[in-house]
Amino acid sequence: SSGPTVVASPLQLGVQSGKSGTYEVKLSKQPTAGVTVTSARASGNSGLSVTGGASLTFTPQNWNTAQKVTVTADSSGAGSAVFESTAAGHAKASVTVTQLAATKDYEARFLELYGKITNPANGYFSPEGIPYHSVETLIV
Repeated sequence: SSGPTVVASPLQLGVQSGKSGTYEVKLSKQPTAGVTVTSARASGNSGLSVTGGASLTFTPQNWNTAQKVTVTADSSGAGSAVFESTAAGHAKASVTVTQLAATKDYEARFLELYGKITNPANGYFSPEGIPYHSVETLIV
């Protein structure tokens, strides 16, 4: 079996300039003691930064209760950045955050929905990336 991992959701996030967005983290397996998950930008657009939940503690009691990491976009950055949530003894989770222009409400909503549909935890796609449902189901 695989070792414990940090689990993030969604894996894609769009944040408009001057605003914030969140992704959630939890652990894949119950730890025997407290585990600290640290989240930070690993590469990419420096206009994006973690402004909340940079250090989150998970215990043997709350290990699979999701906690939020807040990413804020400045007013002038552009492009995407990879954020990593790491913990000792755990495989890391990576989330791609894309900074959108302040007027891009439609794109932000699209990326939010795309993140939900493509999130492996939601079971819409098989491990090979094939959707389990028909186009009609997706439209509904």
